[in-house]
Amino acid sequence: MADENVDVSNIDPSEPRAALDMFHVSLGQPQPSDPELVAQVTECDVEPLSGPCSFFCNMCNAMNATKRCGACGAVVYCSASCQREAWHVHKQFCKRIRASTKLTRKLAVPLRNYSQMGEPARNAFEYDIGDFWGLHDPRPYCRARADLAFHLKDSSDAENNPLAAELAIQHFRQLMILSKGDNQGVRDFVPTMLIDLGRYQEAYDFIRYWIIGFSESYDDEQTTGHDMAEDLEVLKFSEYGPNSFIFALALLKYVMYARTRAAEMLIMRHPKVNPDIAKYAMTFAVPETWSRAGSQTLEVQLKQVLSALLVSNKHLLKMLVEAEKHRERPVGPYSLGDESEAWYLISSNLVPWLKAAGAREYVRRFLADDLRVPIPISEAEKKRRAMEKAKLLNKSFARSMRSKRDDRTGRL
Repeated sequence: MADENVDVSNIDPSEPRAALDMFHVSLGQPQPSDPELVAQVTECDVEPLSGPCSFFCNMCNAMNATKRCGACGAVVYCSASCQREAWHVHKQFCKRIRASTKLTRKLAVPLRNYSQMGEPARNAFEYDIGDFWGLHDPRPYCRARADLAFHLKDSSDAENNPLAAELAIQHFRQLMILSKGDNQGVRDFVPTMLIDLGRYQEAYDFIRYWIIGFSESYDDEQTTGHDMAEDLEVLKFSEYGPNSFIFALALLKYVMYARTRAAEMLIMRHPKVNPDIAKYAMTFAVPETWSRAGSQTLEVQLKQVLSALLVSNKHLLKMLVEAEKHRERPVGPYSLGDESEAWYLISSNLVPWLKAAGAREYVRRFLADDLRVPIPISEAEKKRRAMEKAKLLNKSFARSMRSKRDDRTGRL
């Protein structure tokens, strides 16, 4: 309780710490963030997911290209001549990436010596990991870094630039660490980018984490290395969302099915191949969990995911098949389940769908032939729905009884 004898006439409103000290209010000392999280975060510069290794030349596809663009560092070439030849396409992305990088670095500087409400100054990158969005002052930095990641993603999509994609994913991941609630929604862009890069296990683990976390508390300590062909019930799967991850899961399931089926057609069903040798060869063609499940099981799972999308947003698959008709449609705020959400998801993830050979044609056949299948529902979801149904029945019964009582009262 404040001291009644305190003279408040001399308190400087610009010095909240002095006021707190006068009333004997202590905010305590800021506590350092988890060292493991601090080690995962940088202010701006990131390394590719693959580490400091070489890539294919972005112009001629020559192997072991190591000459990164000196201005943006987001594209790699094998020679200066390839860089000059590609400049007319790359320059627009290079300019945006360079400007966003400069702004992000500038906005990171004051956060190294950050103070709020008169607290002792500290480095926000060491003491406030996970709370950046909640502190308000770091929000411009978060927005600038998200813009940088989106410019890298644009370069990846337009220039078929895997290095830019890897850098964008790293920025998205660090933004999710800096603001643990992912208030900017950057998680929606990560899984399809991972699929496009061929990092299927990482994509599935990411999707699995967010689908389960969306439905209820996620307490599985092991968040990596899960069976990509596991039953969808394990995901606590529901046709009510989150649509961004179910949409990404549909693409992943298609890639799994298509590659496994192609390998089976080539190896397993060849009349002159010994069955045991064929099974052994399959382990080199596709991941073991895919070959063990088989293309038939994977196709059933693919149809289950597509069926769920038809329930959660009836516009999504049709607009995916007809994406060319909507190219001029603006992307903005959206409502769950309507066309605005469908176009937001498609416009954000269209390039990986286009690169997956036959993916949209499969969806077109799925819609034309009405190949919907029952959606797997977990036991927890079944219990929840049963409880909701019981509540509705109880409410309906109570309303009926009140109506009968009112009728009797009126007659009397």
